[in-house]
Amino acid sequence: MVDILKARLKCTRECDNKDDAFAELVNLWKPIIINKLKKVDYYLNDIDDLYQEVLIKLYLVIDRYDTQQDKPFEYYVNCVIRSVKYDYLRKQYAYHKRIQSMIKESHVNVYYNQHVNPVEIKMLQRADLMNIFEHTKYFTKVEKRVFYALIAGYKPLEIARILKLQRKAVYNSIQRCKMKLYKVILKTTE
Repeated sequence: MVDILKARLKCTRECDNKDDAFAELVNLWKPIIINKLKKVDYYLNDIDDLYQEVLIKLYLVIDRYDTQQDKPFEYYVNCVIRSVKYDYLRKQYAYHKRIQSMIKESHVNVYYNQHVNPVEIKMLQRADLMNIFEHTKYFTKVEKRVFYALIAGYKPLEIARILKLQRKAVYNSIQRCKMKLYKVILKTTE
């Protein structure tokens, strides 16, 4: 068995038709690889995917295998299988951790929404808006017109068309409004 395996490994490196030699080698190792993959609890379709990953990694490693070494080829196969298993388990762990995080986040959102008084939220929003509108007195005429159009739900391109301004002028005035409001809000929070 060992001599046949070494001959096939040499053939995969030296023959003209490496793919056929590799296919023969894979047919020889397929039951062993599948049995080792089944030892961990996977979904059935995942075993096929893992088998394909093992084959790809073996195909990439097979050129580096030295038939003169003391280590048998089975050692390389086991290393590749172990690597694929660990990669799979890492991915599954990360996936389940992400799902659990999303579930916890949705529970927090639901819990928060059940205990929040909608009247309080409306009052706070209205107070914030009144505070913002109070500070629009520092805006220029163009900035006020752009700001009110933006609050009304118009997009910058629509505002430029309606006010007959250049698009860049609209974006610049939006930026100036933001900066002025930011400075005022910083002063009021101090």
